[in-house]
Amino acid sequence: MKERTKSFFKTVMKYGNLFSSEHLSIKAVRGKAPVSEVRVVVSKKVAKNAVLRNRLKRRIQSIFKEVNPKSSQVIFYTKAGSSELPFRDLQREVKYLLEKIK
Repeated sequence: MKERTKSFFKTVMKYGNLFSSEHLSIKAVRGKAPVSEVRVVVSKKVAKNAVLRNRLKRRIQSIFKEVNPKSSQVIFYTKAGSSELPFRDLQREVKYLLEKIK
């Protein structure tokens, strides 16, 4: 794992607040970084196929860029059933969780 990624996860895990919805959880820190960063964790239990895991990651990252919360470090954890969600429902949940960290 890259050193930058290790420090990102250490910072968020130590100082972050946890918020959850039906299909997603986030651990987030505000104001610790000059730019916003996001990581998405999708386990094989959520999506068996690598194509589905990568699609879910790309969708969440694109929604994050669209909302673009200022100086936030966020880790998204997906839950069972999130890989079958339509894009609009996934977008609604991501925006709901990002509103909670503000």
